[in-house]
Amino acid sequence: MGRSVAWGLILGATLAGSLPLAGENDGAVEVKDTVPPVTTLTEKPDSPTLERSAFFKFEASEPVLRYECRLDDELWHRCTGEERYESLSEGRHTFTVRAVDRAGNVEAAPIVFEWEIPYQFVHVSTGYQHTCAVNAGGKPSCWGNNNAQQLGVSDRQESFFAVEPRNLVAWWRKVSAGRFHTCGIGGKDRTDQRLYCWGSNGSGQLGTGDERSGFVPMEVAGAYNDWEQMTAGISNTCAVRTDGGKRTLYCWGENGAGQSGDPSYQRVLSPRPVAGDLRGWRYVSGGFSHTCGLREDSGGTRVYCWGANGDGQLGDGSAEKRHAEPVEVNGGHVDWESVSAGYYHTCGIRNEQGVRRIYCWGSAGSGQLGTGDTAKRTTPTPIAGENDSWLSLTAGANHTCAIRQEGESRAIYCWGDNRYGQSGLDRVDRVAVPQKVKSDYTDWQQMSAGETHTCAIREHNNRGILYCWGRNQFGQLGDGTDETRTVPIEITGMEQKKVAPSVKKTDVYP
Repeated sequence: MGRSVAWGLILGATLAGSLPLAGENDGAVEVKDTVPPVTTLTEKPDSPTLERSAFFKFEASEPVLRYECRLDDELWHRCTGEERYESLSEGRHTFTVRAVDRAGNVEAAPIVFEWEIPYQFVHVSTGYQHTCAVNAGGKPSCWGNNNAQQLGVSDRQESFFAVEPRNLVAWWRKVSAGRFHTCGIGGKDRTDQRLYCWGSNGSGQLGTGDERSGFVPMEVAGAYNDWEQMTAGISNTCAVRTDGGKRTLYCWGENGAGQSGDPSYQRVLSPRPVAGDLRGWRYVSGGFSHTCGLREDSGGTRVYCWGANGDGQLGDGSAEKRHAEPVEVNGGHVDWESVSAGYYHTCGIRNEQGVRRIYCWGSAGSGQLGTGDTAKRTTPTPIAGENDSWLSLTAGANHTCAIRQEGESRAIYCWGDNRYGQSGLDRVDRVAVPQKVKSDYTDWQQMSAGETHTCAIREHNNRGILYCWGRNQFGQLGDGTDETRTVPIEITGMEQKKVAPSVKKTDVYP
């Protein structure tokens, strides 16, 4: 028996029991109930709330035949006076309930309750003209230019709001945005650490063994499940495997300058250990055509770089055109804590007996070395100003940003190219020394500098809130517009804006 038939029988029996028997009240006018019931919510979730579950309790103004409920855009379903939802996604949700009384009257104006589960970002990565992030639920989202399907969706148009890549992975740990491709580490659960890439593959940067591009995340060759950290460069990719404690570094993709660490200087289509058979790698960062990494060696941590070196970005004291084999940066120091490769420059943090100082080398045409001038350096050079208490840094194309501990606060400083406000100083002139980003926030946790934009996550009330600033012509800031932002603006998540950007722009993919 169908549900509608069953309800018809119940309703008929109910109405029949209320009608007069034959011969009774002859001549009386039957009074038909035409007044619909009114529902009231007696319990509902807070808004906003970080809870992924929601409980509703409700009652009607009169005895009812049934309640009908729905969540968001789902179909109506029968419900009782209570309704509970579990494992809800981040974003805005809508709960709707209506009552049907015993006379069959349907509530004219159903109760509608909206609430928000704020996006909680844990990792962000900025690329050439797109951005990707991972939320606390292990879900990725990307926005900006999609001319090579680097957002992980089939539509090649740019997206001015966050979209979720076609997701074949249950849990993502982190992502890395390159120029026209993206990579991420994830798997079936939090412990599964496989490596997937998507987007352009003209140089083999997806690591699948061929040059086929695609928007669906594809696992790199080897099917290893112990990838720990990766970096998507301009046209190549590098990543570190724990490899049974060996901590091996692999690279693949474009290798014309040796940036993939292969002495042949030919493209590498699948993961291959970098030259020198070195082990003990902790971290790797890819620039335009050079790569740098942290390696545990001789009781400490050293920085090695390889690839293009025309501007001294390898830091070995020379300007030799290229190196396919990793070379140690000048100084032989074993107290390096971090390193980040920009387009033609590199910066790192050394822990000098508890004092964390930033050193930069390479091109300085936009002031990206932070030394106060535009002279290139071929060896690590300390930045100008108060050079201490630095926690982390990120090198963009021609600008650099870093987080500094100031008492109980954590502030962001940027320097270098600022033509599009990517240094976050509420102006658009070049700066050659570190200056504090214009923001009242003092709880920054993680950041990433792209070509002409920057994004960062602050932790507030146990929630990771994402902000971006800089150029935005392809929607790479994710605020639903194409407006350049010279100061940090909050990015709310995967909510499509109803107002379209002022002008649609396209970009020719080489």
